[in-house]
Amino acid sequence: MALFDPVSITRKIEATPYNHRFDPASFLEQNMARVLVADLRAAQPSLFDALAKVNAGFNPIKQLDEQRRKLLRN
Repeated sequence: MALFDPVSITRKIEATPYNHRFDPASFLEQNMARVLVADLRAAQPSLFDALAKVNAGFNPIKQLDEQRRKLLRN
């Protein structure tokens, strides 16, 4: 079972040639970021749920989880 490291994923995305400036507010607008976070949820749902509960200035997992839950309520 592979462990996903959001910090490493973020660094990898930041290091891509087409993304010289990192903007946390638009992180999930990048297709690869959304795919990687969704893959984390599918591969390790308990880890995803635990990380979604972390209160931090930058938590794309929490942001994606809130968006997903909002869609499920509608």
